[in-house]
Amino acid sequence: MEAAIFSIWHTTTVHKGIRPALFLLAGLVSMSLSGCGGSGEFTLPNTIDTQIERDIMQAGELLDVACVDARGILVQHPDVVVYAAGPEELIVEDGVFAPTRRGGYTLACGILDTNIVDPDPVYVYVEAGPIHDADSLVEPEEAKAGEPVIVDCIYTDAYGNEIDRPDTYELEPDTGFSAIGSKLEFETAGVYSVRCMDAAAGIFDPTPAFVSIWPGLPRTIRAVLTPEVVAASEPSTLQCVTEDEYGNMIPPDQFPLVVSHPEELQLDGLEISGTVAGLYQINCLPQSEDSAYFELVRGELTVIPGPPHDMAVVRVPDKEVYKTYELVNFEISVRDEWGNLIPDPPLTKPTASPTPGIKVINETTVLLKKEGLFLLTFTLDGLSFPFVEMEIVIDGSGPAVVIEQPLRGETRDDKPVINVIGTINDPFAGIASFLVNDYAVPVDADGNFTRIMPLHVGMNNVTWSAVDLGGNESDGARGLYYSPVWYPYEAGITPETYVPRGLIMSFREDFIDDGVHDHNDPNDLATILEMVVGSLDLNGMLPNPVASSGSYKIYVNNVAAGPLSLGLTPLDGAMAVDGVIAWLSANIQIEGECKVLGIDLCPDFSGSIDISQLGLVTEVALAVNDGVVVSNEVYSSVNIGNVDVDIDGILGWMFDWLLDIVVDSFTPTIEDAFQDAIGDELGSMMGDLFAELTLDEQLEIDSLMEGSPGVSLDLKTNVQNLLLSPEGMLIEFKALFWTPKQIDRNPLGSMGRALCMDPNEEVYSHAINSRIGIAAFDDFLNEALFSAWWGGLLNLSIGAGDVGDVDAFAEFGITEVAVDTNFFLPPILNDCYEDRQHRLEIADGYIEADMQVVGQPVTMGAFIQLVAGVDIGLVDNDGSSELGVNIQELEYFDLEVVSLTGSLEGSEEAIEEMIKENLMGDIVGALLGDTLTSFPLPEIELSKLDPSFPPGLKIAILPTSIGRDSGYTVIQGDLN
Repeated sequence: MEAAIFSIWHTTTVHKGIRPALFLLAGLVSMSLSGCGGSGEFTLPNTIDTQIERDIMQAGELLDVACVDARGILVQHPDVVVYAAGPEELIVEDGVFAPTRRGGYTLACGILDTNIVDPDPVYVYVEAGPIHDADSLVEPEEAKAGEPVIVDCIYTDAYGNEIDRPDTYELEPDTGFSAIGSKLEFETAGVYSVRCMDAAAGIFDPTPAFVSIWPGLPRTIRAVLTPEVVAASEPSTLQCVTEDEYGNMIPPDQFPLVVSHPEELQLDGLEISGTVAGLYQINCLPQSEDSAYFELVRGELTVIPGPPHDMAVVRVPDKEVYKTYELVNFEISVRDEWGNLIPDPPLTKPTASPTPGIKVINETTVLLKKEGLFLLTFTLDGLSFPFVEMEIVIDGSGPAVVIEQPLRGETRDDKPVINVIGTINDPFAGIASFLVNDYAVPVDADGNFTRIMPLHVGMNNVTWSAVDLGGNESDGARGLYYSPVWYPYEAGITPETYVPRGLIMSFREDFIDDGVHDHNDPNDLATILEMVVGSLDLNGMLPNPVASSGSYKIYVNNVAAGPLSLGLTPLDGAMAVDGVIAWLSANIQIEGECKVLGIDLCPDFSGSIDISQLGLVTEVALAVNDGVVVSNEVYSSVNIGNVDVDIDGILGWMFDWLLDIVVDSFTPTIEDAFQDAIGDELGSMMGDLFAELTLDEQLEIDSLMEGSPGVSLDLKTNVQNLLLSPEGMLIEFKALFWTPKQIDRNPLGSMGRALCMDPNEEVYSHAINSRIGIAAFDDFLNEALFSAWWGGLLNLSIGAGDVGDVDAFAEFGITEVAVDTNFFLPPILNDCYEDRQHRLEIADGYIEADMQVVGQPVTMGAFIQLVAGVDIGLVDNDGSSELGVNIQELEYFDLEVVSLTGSLEGSEEAIEEMIKENLMGDIVGALLGDTLTSFPLPEIELSKLDPSFPPGLKIAILPTSIGRDSGYTVIQGDLN
């Protein structure tokens, strides 16, 4: 019986809750053994104690248990056992405790079959051992996107004990969700595996849990096209996609859709296509739901043109006949089979047949070089179809017109009509129309024509335009100058070269005498004359002896005079002088000689004479004789005031009879001297005045091109007429400009205005409206322009580096321009227009230009005709005011190309048209606004009138107005 229990003890596993039973059994056994008396072979300890190394261990570990007596000595007894109570029944052998279940255990040493048991057992807690297995659980196993899923990881050791630790897991796939601890929220639908693990220990659940995620509620409906760009008629695959808020696709059978597309597209099953190029929008819509509750994402299908099928070519400009050297552009359109325009088609350069004659610039531009019929072929790169063939007819010139009369550069003075004579022909086509000066002119079978044209003063243009049946136009112009009056130049300066009344000057009566005689500011002739006469040496004016009587002669010296007051009043043809000397005194010497027997019985006397006032009123006629001022006294009256003669010495009273001699002889002498001085000085001053106003100068005209020589012009004026009136004084000058001839032209001379041949126009009458007035005749101004031309100023050679704005030419392929000019006629000023306003006219100005045109050498000869408005006004020349001719707005300009050599020969009209349309503004713009010429205004240098004036002191005009009247430019002004 005792061996079975042991055996049982030693073989029985002790579980939780059996601890009291063990102790009870032990007591029973102990008691039973005592009752039997026991063997008594071993000594029993009074007490027994249980000792262990530690009180915490892991399942599967071994723990030594020692049973000791009160002395701490290990109990040596064969029946010593360890009573164990806990989660499992264990066999404790040889004092080694080896639990496998997690939990708390009590261990107590005891001796079988006795009451000896440790009353205070030890407590041992058994923890789970190292992780051995992981098990994965999810809840729920199915969910919709966005719903939470909980992960539960169960970890156990090798004995099945659960291990308390945080969950660690992995998902496959590893995207499309978010995780916070054990909580998962999935965004992407699909099946996910959830595997719990301990990566550090290398433990992974071999059988992961699975969770299925389904799409949520429909949110977005999109139309997806593959591809999004197709050629015309080619299909694109359409897919209507429904997505929840996370973008998960909802199967079509769960949410049916319909397709909305433009009528230009065709839908065949899942394929959509169109034949009209463009951008189209396609929508997928819910079949039964309101689309307003959904986000609709439309698809965009771009249909592009298909392969080339048709080609169209339009020429610009589109003409039946083209001119040589005309640039023609082509607008080329290529379309597919369905008429869609293909952008940027693969064009090639067109080919021309025959080859010479057309230069292909690029795929869309050609230059027409030769006359003839040409075939242009347009193709696409790498394709033999489509192609276009187009005929081009080139007729490079309009009708050829030759003007036989008038000649280039012609001047005429006979009848004011001319018979225009010439011929016309066209080598390619007949003449469609022919106009001379805008009048239709008949042409005979040989091409001859005539046209009578009236002439007017100035430039007369013969213009013509001709058109052939092909529409080619040619035109041209030439000018001639007409006037019945010409100033000849061929023989040099002759009386006929001078322009009568070419320059007129007027001086108002307040310039002659303004009544204020300020010697510090001499601003009228009376003050100047007063200063000149007042400065005369009176001693030199009087003869000595001044008188004689019998044996006595009277001498005067130390003559002195008071202030001189002198007034001038202009009259008709004369000048009135009113002069007063306040007082006059002189020493007198009376010498007599009457010898008798060698003895002088006539004594000499001395004394003085005083005159209280000396007045003179005289009228002097002034005239011009052969350019010289002539003065003649018309009337004179001298008034002498009180005369007081005083003879020195005690015997003077004895010779009172001499006083009568002194007074009677001296007084008329003084009167004559004063009168002669006034008259002579007035005439001399007027002569000097006219001499100052008479011009004989050389004007240097700069060249129009830097580095080229200028021209020196002689400017000469001579007094032609002098007119005096109560209003003032008028001086008329004949005037000219002249320079030696330097050109090879033979005109009649410088043109005269000739009253514009207007019977109603009167000869200019100059009104004295200001203190000083100047009027310059157009004939005189035209002599300045003529002389500049006569001296070669307009014949220029301008090198390629000196031509102005070359950028304007380079735009049209024109470079390295060098120009020579040869004006067949001079520029002229002409106001013989209805509005009587000045114009500058230039006829038959020849220009020869050497240039490079598109890299080819070309020499061009052309004539220009020009009419421009002019303004004659004051210009500044180094601080001095001069009368200048300024070019203003252009009113008429014509350029006729008459010769063209080099690679562009035969293309005169094309070049002419290009220059007129594109470069004329640049050519003419260089002329406008410039001062064509200028000349100084007359000045009066006072030191030339009398040396007592400081050198350089001048009287000049200060202009206040400039106007026009009957061919004169009139300047009114004041003194400066």
